[in-house]
Amino acid sequence: MIYDVIGIGFGPANLAIAATIEEQGFNEQSTHLFIESKSEFDWHPGMLIEGARMQISYHKDLATMRSPTSKFTFLNYLDECGRLESFVNLQEFYPTRHEYRDYLKWAANQLKGYVNYGEKVVDITPVMNGNDEVSYINVHTVNAEGKKARYQAKNIITSSGLVPKLPEGIHASASQNAYHSSQFLPSLENKFSDTSFPWEFLVVGSGQSAAEITKHLLNHYPNATVNSTIREYAYKPADSSEFVNEIFAYSTIDDFYKLEANDKQRIINKYKDTNYSCIDPPLIRELYQMKYDMSVSGDERFKLNNFQELKEIKHTPNMYHVGTAYFENTNTKEQTEVPYHGVFLATGYHDRNNLDLTQKLFDWFEKDELGRPKLTRQYQVKTSDKCHAGIFMIGNNEHSHGLSDTLLSILPERAMDIMNQINSAKPNYNIKAA
Repeated sequence: MIYDVIGIGFGPANLAIAATIEEQGFNEQSTHLFIESKSEFDWHPGMLIEGARMQISYHKDLATMRSPTSKFTFLNYLDECGRLESFVNLQEFYPTRHEYRDYLKWAANQLKGYVNYGEKVVDITPVMNGNDEVSYINVHTVNAEGKKARYQAKNIITSSGLVPKLPEGIHASASQNAYHSSQFLPSLENKFSDTSFPWEFLVVGSGQSAAEITKHLLNHYPNATVNSTIREYAYKPADSSEFVNEIFAYSTIDDFYKLEANDKQRIINKYKDTNYSCIDPPLIRELYQMKYDMSVSGDERFKLNNFQELKEIKHTPNMYHVGTAYFENTNTKEQTEVPYHGVFLATGYHDRNNLDLTQKLFDWFEKDELGRPKLTRQYQVKTSDKCHAGIFMIGNNEHSHGLSDTLLSILPERAMDIMNQINSAKPNYNIKAA
């Protein structure tokens, strides 16, 4: 069997594509499969901190911006769960992260027939015809029991997600009680279950996750010291003002895509504080209020150490601590040591390299000056005339498509664009009206 489309990974991006396929009629005369290495759908389980909210409106869900009457909208989820009226009474645009995860799982459960869970894609290879041309693509997988499989597709969509980003030379290791923020809640349960113990916690990072972790530790560990270390002078507020926020509008990608590479990078650098190393202003104020209130009572549990860059973590267990973190002042280069019981590295993510999986197709790719595949506005890799298969890459195209590329903001519109592009090469698709 040759699938019309195989999606690699089944996070929110490909979940939105599956919802589009289901509702827009792409599934009526074509075949689709998504392959996911996890045993079931999940979304950031390690950072479902109590009370933490989404940073985008619920309107930017899996479907609303594509079709407001879709059955996959967040409002329809609320209605089916019997909470629509109560949610409206909250007068809240930003659901809790916990509820949004439940929404995504609800949608994924409706689309489980499209997905092979528990299979990891280990290779992608071309299927050649007699004219030395690529006709189709082989997708090779292995499951948890070691069973191998091979699938063939006319088009593939790679969306293999994000992986934890760590400071250079630093490794997250349970043996050192050092954890990336993605493992925050499980690490608390496994290693720091005694909430009354006078732990020495170290939080590295200056973004939203770092602030949320710091707040959680201060609130739930009343005898713990929390050292928050950042490379710059202070926490920076995220700019979510109305005009600036239009940079995440899907229509903005049209203008961004047409720019020269140096202009694209200039814009990314200029507006990084909308998404990177920044914190929602209310949370900054909350942390400042907490620090001030502690100072009134002489409580010094919350320490903010600025201009500090983490250089090394060592396992140095003794009767007082588990390890030592070594920092360098970003201005004076002065070295300092901070003992700890637990380190939480809220240092962000980077995209899982879709290029590693597609290495064996590179000979047919058009590439930019840095050797990256060139993409069309619709996220399709530009290839030579000898490649008749479609390769779509999503989630690692910030340099070509702008700051919204890795975010939830554009999922439904991008999904529709990609499926319309695939449909344009297959006229016998029967497309329903949006």
